[in-house]
Amino acid sequence: MEIRIQEYEYYLLPAADLEKEIERLNKNLQDERSQHMYTLAEFNNYRRHIERRGIRLFMEVKDETILPLWDILNDLENTMNLPVNGGHSLMESMQIVHQKLLAYLVSQRIMPA
Repeated sequence: MEIRIQEYEYYLLPAADLEKEIERLNKNLQDERSQHMYTLAEFNNYRRHIERRGIRLFMEVKDETILPLWDILNDLENTMNLPVNGGHSLMESMQIVHQKLLAYLVSQRIMPA
């Protein structure tokens, strides 16, 4: 049985109904907390997955892109340190490094073949 108070538009429930309503609301609150904790755990798992994937992608890019450039840079440094009267002329060594760099850029589709 509800009692309506006109001036405030409140509905008052009897004590037995209030206890049931409180139990229902507490259960809803517990359900919402459980769902929140589940969603939070799922988000944390997703975040860790994305972090691991980012690290893996970085390592792949490093292995496929940066390390070959490092080799070409080493060749260039070796060319610059060649003695003037060495087995290859400076120009021949520079051409070799140039060809390696061009081949790398083509292989990475940075420039057309």
